[in-house]
Amino acid sequence: MRKACASSFRQGKAMMVMLCLTNLINYIDRGIVPGAADKFDAFIAETQGERGVNAYFGALQSAFIVGFSLGSLVVGHLVHSRPPFRLAAYGLFAWCASALAAGLSKSAQSYELLLVARMASGLGEAGFVTVGGPYIQDVAGAAQGRWLGAFYAAIPLGTALGYGYGALIAETWNWSLCFFVEAIAMVPLALCFLFSRDDGSRSFRAGGAAKTGTTGADDDDDAADIQDDDVLMLLEAEEEDEEHEE
Repeated sequence: MRKACASSFRQGKAMMVMLCLTNLINYIDRGIVPGAADKFDAFIAETQGERGVNAYFGALQSAFIVGFSLGSLVVGHLVHSRPPFRLAAYGLFAWCASALAAGLSKSAQSYELLLVARMASGLGEAGFVTVGGPYIQDVAGAAQGRWLGAFYAAIPLGTALGYGYGALIAETWNWSLCFFVEAIAMVPLALCFLFSRDDGSRSFRAGGAAKTGTTGADDDDDAADIQDDDVLMLLEAEEEDEEHEE
């Protein structure tokens, strides 16, 4: 029982680390456009003309909200009847595709493609953000405050890194490379979510009990699992003490 509990916690810990890294990369992406504002202004002027550059730039910066708003509604509904981490993986693959499309928009000289790609990135973001918070609350137990803090600290940290990353790459090479690099970096995380043994469904099982056909016995098992998570840190401490004594 103790070994199974410890193994479950270690796997949950690995998934929480991946959620934090995913959120970090996502917000690095958010910082690229404002970080290289002069380069994107020049691109807009080339493709749309000198008039209305600020308006086009503003639309580009906020376009992800459209995809994120729609995606959150869809994922929030599906998460009770579909494996949450699989939904997150599909969203991240869509995010990677949108990043590639954003990078290709420069060579295609298409502002429209860049705008649609930024909207699509919001769809991908919704996949894992909707899952991340509830999963951490369920799995982290007594340490959920620290893990949630790490997950949401990725927002300002990633944005700040994105400003520097976007400015450096755009100035040294060109801004399209920023999107290609981050897409490659996100693919391994998407694959981990897709093939994870923990599909994340336990965190949403109570809300989806009627649809999935779970029984009262299943609910009792869930409660026991949550208690196991809460005492796991004490169990690991006992194991360390035993190892020292040996």
